[in-house]
Amino acid sequence: MIGQTHNYSYLQSLGNLSESDITSLQAADKCLRNNIPFVLFALPGIEHYTFFANPTGRKSDQCFLVVPWLQKYASAVRIYREKSAKDILNSNYHFDIHENDFPISTDKDEYLSGLKLLIADLQKTNGKTVISRVITEDNVHIDYISLAVRQFQCYHDTFRFMYFTPQTGAWLGTSPELLLDFDKESNNFSTMSLAGTRKGTIDEEWDDKNVIEQNYVAKYIAETLTERNISFRIKHERDVRFEPVAHICDVFSGNIENGDYIGLIDSLSPTPALCGFPLKDAVKHINKLEAHSRRCYGGYIAFETGRRFIAHVNLRCMNFGKTSYSVYAGGGITRNSIPEQEWNETENKCVTLLNNIELNKL
Repeated sequence: MIGQTHNYSYLQSLGNLSESDITSLQAADKCLRNNIPFVLFALPGIEHYTFFANPTGRKSDQCFLVVPWLQKYASAVRIYREKSAKDILNSNYHFDIHENDFPISTDKDEYLSGLKLLIADLQKTNGKTVISRVITEDNVHIDYISLAVRQFQCYHDTFRFMYFTPQTGAWLGTSPELLLDFDKESNNFSTMSLAGTRKGTIDEEWDDKNVIEQNYVAKYIAETLTERNISFRIKHERDVRFEPVAHICDVFSGNIENGDYIGLIDSLSPTPALCGFPLKDAVKHINKLEAHSRRCYGGYIAFETGRRFIAHVNLRCMNFGKTSYSVYAGGGITRNSIPEQEWNETENKCVTLLNNIELNKL
């Protein structure tokens, strides 16, 4: 529950938390209770958390960016590095906000019937569309601080994040999908195509449906880089695991000679991994079939300093508030998709998060 008093020594038993991590979690708890804009995050492979809050809106040379679905870099909601965890714990900030309504859970029958119509259309156009669903539960009390610790411990190699702003509400997620990592001094960059999904326990060749889905994303990224006259290298990987699922992955790297990383990320987002291909057709399908607003899901989150910009797609995530939460999950639909299997894929993608939610209900 937002506002729950925590046993912080218990949190330490959930993972290898430092004293600084515990202080950051205490500050995040206070920010949630008092509606203070903040972020708590860890970059892939980094064990300990970074926390900062931005209660007055004062700008600084470091910030966390939240770019909602279909928005561009210029429209980012920014949380600047203004106050540390200790600053927040010694402060008396409090803000009143109006909490947004939460969407109704996706009906399975409506989802399946919508996919049947979509697949029939994709068999004519040979395109791809990513359809998401939402799982909402109302009137629940959850210890979101403990939930964050449990969830972050499960996915050490992802961009792990919890943030709140009045514009977006509170979100928590663990994103495996790099959108852009850019070094401002060398102009070197990397991005990835992460698509195709199956259970991580399967040990066999990938089927045509998943290979085709991955190829849509890889082709889109390659074409986008080529159009911007950016040379690149590709590293192919298979069975990249983020339990309980595995993906196909292509990592693109190179140098942006003119340093225009903003132009590149505006061209890349949303990739076919979160939207589809062709882009305009996929957006039309999404608007027609998804009854919910994606809000931040499918956009991206980023950490920016004077030396580096690193962004991941906002997925494997949930939006939460005082008495409700919504978990988002999606899957790429192609001409070879089977509706029931696509529903099961979304179940697999969010099963760890849903299980951790159950463990942290009060």
